[in-house]
Order: sequence, then C-alpha cells, then structure tokens
Amino acid sequence: MFNLFYATVYFVSYIPTYTCERCGQEECILLFDNYSEENEPKCRIGFVDGLDHFVIKGQVNTTKQGLSAVGFEFVSEDSQTPNYYCLIRFVMGCQSKQTDACYCMGTDEGKASLVFNLTLRHQDSDTKVRAVMLLPERRKIFSNAIRLPNVTKIDFTNVSSVLKINDINVDKKFCLRSVTDPTIKILYNVPFTQKVRPQLLITNNNKTTLWTDNKEGSYNLIDLSVESPSEVNFTFSLCGFNEKYVHCTFIK
Repeated sequence: MFNLFYATVYFVSYIPTYTCERCGQEECILLFDNYSEENEPKCRIGFVDGLDHFVIKGQVNTTKQGLSAVGFEFVSEDSQTPNYYCLIRFVMGCQSKQTDACYCMGTDEGKASLVFNLTLRHQDSDTKVRAVMLLPERRKIFSNAIRLPNVTKIDFTNVSSVLKINDINVDKKFCLRSVTDPTIKILYNVPFTQKVRPQLLITNNNKTTLWTDNKEGSYNLIDLSVESPSEVNFTFSLCGFNEKYVHCTFIK
C-alpha cells in the first residue's frame, strides 16, 4: 500500500534593494542635506504653497550595471506604488538638460551630480523624499531619506494692496497729483490676516527705493519744480506675488 503525499511549492519573487548612507567608490546614490543657502523662502512666514521652489542635490556612483534611470520619490508607508516626482534617464549615460526640473551633470567616469527642483506644496510638508537607482531585473538602490520643510498654504487671490499719498487713496494705475512740497506722505499696507512682508518699490527719476514699512512715512520727490514734473512708479507685491503697478505724475 502506497501513501501519497502532496506538497504545494511557493515561488517567491525577491527584488534586491538596499539604501546608501554614504558614497565611496561603490555603486550608490546619496542626497545632500546641506541645501539651506539655495532655499531661502520669499515670505517672512516661511515657505508658501505653490510660490516657493526647493532645490535638493545629490550624487550617484555607477558601475557597469546598466543604470536606466534615477527617480526622485516621496516616501509613503501607505502606498506600495512608487510616486516619482521626476525621472532622470541614464540609458546612454548622463545626458539630461539643465533646463529640466530634475537633471544630472556628469563629473567623471561612473559619477554624476544630481539636481532636483521641487515646487513646494502644503500637502508635502515634512514629507520624506529620496532618490532611487533603477537597475536591470527590477533591482533598486535607494538613497538616504531627507525631510521637506513645512509649507504654509495662503490664498493670494483676495489680497488687496492699499496705497495712500498725502492721505488720499490711489486706486488706479495712473494718477496726477498737485503738490506744494516735494516731501510727500506715503502709506502702504496689505490688509491681510497673516504677517506677510509687504514690499513696495518706488522709482523716481531712475532711482529706486525699497519701501518695507507698512506704516506712514515720508518720501522726497526728485527734481520737482514748477517747470519740471516728477514722474514716479510704484511697484508693489506680496512675497513677489500679486504685483501691482501705479504711475503717478507730480506737478507743483
């Protein structure tokens, strides 16, 4: 009498991966965390959604393993599918353009510098990001992970700027003012709930002055006389956004 035994054999597909902590001569990829000098926020309150860009640099060391691309991804524990922000192709080495959002620059044989330009979004605040080498047979090598900064979301669509000259509102693109004194009073303000830095540029006879205070102050018109009017351009914005332009002619 024979006893028959049935066995089920499971085949497990294993995709080798590992993470680089530092790069020597071995095959690896690394992100640099010293990037503060190139990433100054435009607003005093910090980085703003959709307004600020963020640059992250890195390095990739390759051997003759057939590197096809370098991806830049947001690390998510909930998703099993890679969420690549961009891909840098390496089919024939480092040949990307520096005008691309993400690109490489070849330094010597087997090495390349990486540059990733991100548009910051509020939903990506404090998110981990990393780079990944995509190799044959679905093999991957991950870089170290770094965190993005906190990003504030602001609605700029309803921002209005108030410009007063000698206590009179200027609400048009052009104005004509008759003055007896070359010293005029200026009040520039942005009625807004958050403490965002207002900026006003005053250009008078090709001389430009940066006005940063939103309290009332004085400004001296250049070369104002009975025979000669003084032409002034007021250009103001909020964190470099929502720009407004006013041209005023002052006569005596």
